[in-house]
Amino acid sequence: MRRMRLSRRGILTVVGTLLLLPLFPSEKKKTHAPLPRSERKEFVVSFSPYRPVLHPHVASRVDEAQLLTALYEGLVTYDPYDLHPIPALAQHWSVSTDGLTWTFYLRDQIFFQNGDPITAETFQQSWLNLLNPEWNVPYASFLDAVEGARAYRSGTTADSHTVGILVEGSDKKTLVVKLAYPAGHFIQMLCHHAFAAVHPTQLASVGTLHARTASASAHKPFHPIASGPFELQQMQADRVVLRVNTRYWDRDALALHAIVALIAQDPAARDAGFNDGSIHWISGALEHSSLQDAATLQIVPLLATEYLCFKTAHEPTCNATLRKALLLATPVEELTARYLFPARTLVTPFTGYPVPPVVHEYNPARARALLAEAKIGGKTARTPLKILVSDTEACRALALELQKAWTALALAVEIWAVRPETYREYVQDEKYHVRIVSWVADFADPMAFLELFRKGSKTHSTGWTHEEFEALLTRAGAEPHVLRRWELLAQAERILLQEAVVLPLSRLHALHAVQRRTVRGWYANVLDVHPFKFISLQEEIKVNLDS
Repeated sequence: MRRMRLSRRGILTVVGTLLLLPLFPSEKKKTHAPLPRSERKEFVVSFSPYRPVLHPHVASRVDEAQLLTALYEGLVTYDPYDLHPIPALAQHWSVSTDGLTWTFYLRDQIFFQNGDPITAETFQQSWLNLLNPEWNVPYASFLDAVEGARAYRSGTTADSHTVGILVEGSDKKTLVVKLAYPAGHFIQMLCHHAFAAVHPTQLASVGTLHARTASASAHKPFHPIASGPFELQQMQADRVVLRVNTRYWDRDALALHAIVALIAQDPAARDAGFNDGSIHWISGALEHSSLQDAATLQIVPLLATEYLCFKTAHEPTCNATLRKALLLATPVEELTARYLFPARTLVTPFTGYPVPPVVHEYNPARARALLAEAKIGGKTARTPLKILVSDTEACRALALELQKAWTALALAVEIWAVRPETYREYVQDEKYHVRIVSWVADFADPMAFLELFRKGSKTHSTGWTHEEFEALLTRAGAEPHVLRRWELLAQAERILLQEAVVLPLSRLHALHAVQRRTVRGWYANVLDVHPFKFISLQEEIKVNLDS
């Protein structure tokens, strides 16, 4: 997922201006009594200027994920304060002692916005659609722990009945999921929008949406049949408007009657709207110097890393010696000096996760010697290395630094800059050798990062494979003890770094402006997920100091 970059200087300026503003809001989690419908309010948010795709099996942008918290719901959802899974369309669940069987018991009287019932069969069909090999969607491999899921999504078998997603009970209110091996992160993963209830008539829409270009989708917006607290009222070129889903099971607990998401706004108008209070939240692109109230700024550290990634599926970057030489010639300390928190590892450190010992050596002479020893030259040296980047000032500057360092090795290097809104369409392209990635974890576990390099994963775009790496991931999946599991995953990450597949650059932050005096239920968190269901507005209390 793409995130906005903040320079080291920019963050330090903000922090200095705000006199050490806390990274997390001081507001404590509160519960709210249901509001009468007459008192519900309209919430206005400004997102990045890209037309969202509102199908949970296709959407991958951060802004899309945020809107999907309003339109769809799964078996479980995130607690807005600390992100632990809480019941949603499933009222409760149980796990077998061996961790291989998960049983979910759905609520009574749950419906889509059009009145069609939501049952365990709805989830079975939704998840099998996610696994459909015809669609080839990125989140399908997240279900690989489920019995038969990997064989089905890869086309090894065409029989969906071999997948361990089962419906029980004559009322079809019980979903049983059988795993091939224990997966400690399974319940956290199910909070992701990809596992929400999708209406049966809209499952096949994945094919059309996944194949569209950004420009085509702008003219043919998808109108979802909601299973979540809000439904789509209108989608225009500059905004998406949602209203309460009157069929939603927990509708009486909602504090908002509508959500207006502005998606193509002039920055000056956006900032003016926030300063006068008509916009409640700015997410994404933000000019902090324009804020009249510094206390509205939220700088949130994320489970996220920006890194350099090599395409290893073809020449010349399939050669590990070449990759190692390129990294030896890269002035990592100089490159990462622009960031507030440089990264030395791919996985954002978790408490108890054994961080792999990594030292980035800058040694151009050794790089040239490696190339000479491996006899890398001639045609290989003349074949341009192509760096794929999003066409932004920050990405171009980074790419130019890499180009400078690598051309000093007598290698040809080209920069391939594409529009930010179309960048993800080129990820699987065979024309580039290196790309710059900004990745935000989809769930709070090291596997959210290592999954990107697992053989067969739909999020794996490098082509790199390593037998020991795969074996460690398999062992970790079967390890019930968390710390021992993380030790195995750390060993796998060490191999990834030693093989020079990636070069971590920075830990990422999200930057938001939130009307803290009136907005409640919005909490800073490391996944940058803020479910609309829990957001409310209250009147600002003004004190007359002259009285």
